[in-house]
Amino acid sequence: MDTVRTWVLLLCGVAVASAAVGALLPEGRSKGAFRVLTSIVFLYALVLPLRSTAGAGAWLDRILSADLPDAQALEQSAADARLLAANRAMETAIADALHAAGYRDVTVRVQCAEESGGISPEKITVRGNLARDDLQQLLRPYLAAHTSWELLTED
Repeated sequence: MDTVRTWVLLLCGVAVASAAVGALLPEGRSKGAFRVLTSIVFLYALVLPLRSTAGAGAWLDRILSADLPDAQALEQSAADARLLAANRAMETAIADALHAAGYRDVTVRVQCAEESGGISPEKITVRGNLARDDLQQLLRPYLAAHTSWELLTED
């Protein structure tokens, strides 16, 4: 209880002292700088008990020593992010090519896979009204040796 009383007195003292000095300063740049300095001192006085409390140290130690993901989990997350980015990039490129060819109402889904040579499309699905031969021509630059593709029409 004595600690709380000391802390409250410290806050009151800082507030009163800063108000008294602030009232004596003329308006201008120096008063603005004083307000910033006073704010920093007040914030320091506000968090000062946290530094000296034994429980706060244990709490901070728990936060800082929290279990971090292991290297394998991080590598898997990075691989998933690369595949997702490749999927989105391929979908956008194919959709842009189809739109440039005059096919506006189409949706494209790409599923990529990571291989020893990099990332390549595993399956491409296009939904819309277009001819199978036209789609095969437009998809030719995006197909790898193992890529399968599918056209879903609305007929």
